[in-house]
Amino acid sequence: MRFSGRFEVGAPPQRCLERLRDPSWLSQCLPSLVSFEDRGAEGFRAVFYQDLSGLAQLSGYLSRIRTEMSFRYEDTGPSVVKLVGEGRVVGTKIRLTIVVKVSERGVGSALDWEAEADLGLVQRILGEKLVRQVAENQIQALTLCLGEKLSSPV
Repeated sequence: MRFSGRFEVGAPPQRCLERLRDPSWLSQCLPSLVSFEDRGAEGFRAVFYQDLSGLAQLSGYLSRIRTEMSFRYEDTGPSVVKLVGEGRVVGTKIRLTIVVKVSERGVGSALDWEAEADLGLVQRILGEKLVRQVAENQIQALTLCLGEKLSSPV
């Protein structure tokens, strides 16, 4: 599955890039984060839950699922942040790649992002429509948090 989008923030590109490349800072915006481990040059490990309670198709059966992933940064240039994650959800292997291109936009920055998710068996079991809905909810929460925190001067 592929996703993409753009959002703008009131911070200069260099500050955005520094913060996005800092796993501890980035962890503040990971939705439903349960645990986080900064592994230095190796990247970071995160455990979080996907909230499924609002999806009528799953009510009474499955309200949330645990996701455990390890992420690493890949160098792709001075104005790009690339994260590659591998992990497990409900016992199934998943892979996620996120690329964020940061450019100057007026007095702030524009962040153009793309994500590719390989959810394997999870996607086949729950169906692409349902999985896409869950992913879009998580993406919305993540980009909203990033937008607010990147625009903050602190």
